[in-house]
Amino acid sequence: FYPWEGDFDVNKANTGEGDSIGQTTAVGIYPSGKNEALELYDLSGNVFEWCLNKYDEDKLAETAVDQSDQRRVLRGGSWYFDRIDARAASRSNDGPDNRNLDYGFRVVVRRPPSHPDL
Repeated sequence: FYPWEGDFDVNKANTGEGDSIGQTTAVGIYPSGKNEALELYDLSGNVFEWCLNKYDEDKLAETAVDQSDQRRVLRGGSWYFDRIDARAASRSNDGPDNRNLDYGFRVVVRRPPSHPDL
């Protein structure tokens, strides 16, 4: 399962396959990978995105959000890894104080109803 309809396509996400860029990119470099329903770009590839959810190796789903220092879920794959990690169902983890060249976060801004073109 990918953010776009259909199978994996190297032209829709910044992953380690195909003519990989080999580093992070600005949002929107892969416009054909846009999730049309949510109007979101780059949900797969580019950087693994931190989640607040704790990682539990024994559970397939994340546990509740909390403020402890336990390992956290990372989703979305990155420019360094292949299509398996770019799937929506794929999840990784790391300690909240660890950093990596292919970790990041998603900034989301709600578009005000009075300004639909923003």
